[in-house]
Amino acid sequence: MHNYPSDIQILSSDTAKLQAELYRHNTEWQKHFEKASQFISAPIWAQNDSYQYCQKGIADTFLPCAEFALSLRRIARIFFKDNSFIPSLLCSECDHCNLMKRAYSLDSIFDFWHILPGSLAGKIQYSEEDLLPLFCALADPPRYGTAPNRYPEQMRLFHELADDFLKANSSIRVLDLGCGIGLGTLELANSLEKKTKNYDVQGLTLEPLEVWMATNRFLPHDAVRQKYFQQFSCDLSCSFQVGDAKNFELESSFDFIFCNGLAGGRFLHKPCELQRFLDCIDRHLNNGGYCFMANCFHDGFRATTELLIILAKQKGFWIHGTWRNLLLQKLQE
Repeated sequence: MHNYPSDIQILSSDTAKLQAELYRHNTEWQKHFEKASQFISAPIWAQNDSYQYCQKGIADTFLPCAEFALSLRRIARIFFKDNSFIPSLLCSECDHCNLMKRAYSLDSIFDFWHILPGSLAGKIQYSEEDLLPLFCALADPPRYGTAPNRYPEQMRLFHELADDFLKANSSIRVLDLGCGIGLGTLELANSLEKKTKNYDVQGLTLEPLEVWMATNRFLPHDAVRQKYFQQFSCDLSCSFQVGDAKNFELESSFDFIFCNGLAGGRFLHKPCELQRFLDCIDRHLNNGGYCFMANCFHDGFRATTELLIILAKQKGFWIHGTWRNLLLQKLQE
């Protein structure tokens, strides 16, 4: 059925129903595409090409993105064993799923194609082999700096603090909020593996499909980043689970928490959200522990990041660094 390198347990085995739904989608959207092609000179889509306003208007008329997303959602419901794996970008407000604070607005089919890899951008018809890369790409849209070694200054400081911590403690626990497909989380685990065998690193992200990709170190949609996983041992004490950074409840508490590129920025910036986020940090951070927040992609959100600092001070955190490279310390009670 699928030309994937391993048995993928999250997929449904209902081949006949999936093929029927794919045929319906492909037939219906080919008709839409043919109508749009009468008014737009080929090709309708070119990667990294700036499309004209009139082209976008015609495409929105004949290739409505909301209906396209709905059609893909129908396929996804058959494709996955569990509907929770449907990417949030395909979910509507009435769906029972955790809607992410989207960095991308799928208002147009062009917006949809823009976040897909070149092999899928511009397509409206799909084969069965296209589906897993397609849905993984939608669960893991392009972000700024998703490779390891993104925050060298932060890592240097973490090494210093972790070394000091391990002089007085026999074990260390770390939480990575908004971990995505887990490369940064594995980087943290790899750095601790060199210091002690008594450590635990956990990653938390909203997308169940990202948790699956991180756990299996498998990116069907991105062969380039897939190679980054090779630098990390399979024996690292590192695990991943689904959770919301502003509303999570874990059994463990942590000595260090990381939340890079999330709090104060486009994903989490409303005052009520920031307050809930800080409440979660306070509950899960051990006394004397640190929360790292690198905000180097928050140029348009300096005010909300500075609001986060104000709220953190009011909650009793000790503040180190600047709004771009922030460190919160929970004071000993």
